[in-house]
Amino acid sequence: MTITLTPEWQEWWAEAAKNSPQNPLKPFEFYWQIPKQLGKGYDQSIEVYPQFQLSIWDCEYHNDMLFKDPESNHPSHSLKI
Repeated sequence: MTITLTPEWQEWWAEAAKNSPQNPLKPFEFYWQIPKQLGKGYDQSIEVYPQFQLSIWDCEYHNDMLFKDPESNHPSHSLKI
């Protein structure tokens, strides 16, 4: 079963962010725990360069999830490997 997120998911992420420790010695790294309503694990984002982030997700969701992000015109999205 695939989960369709309703507007309440933003509240879940806001609550999870309050409970996610941030390291003041690493101001370009952000850590969020996955909301317990969705599963367990974390998302870590590292700002490698201005407007360029590396995201590391280590999580297990209770159900299949589908995330849609807005399309970006960043040059790295056009790389073909």
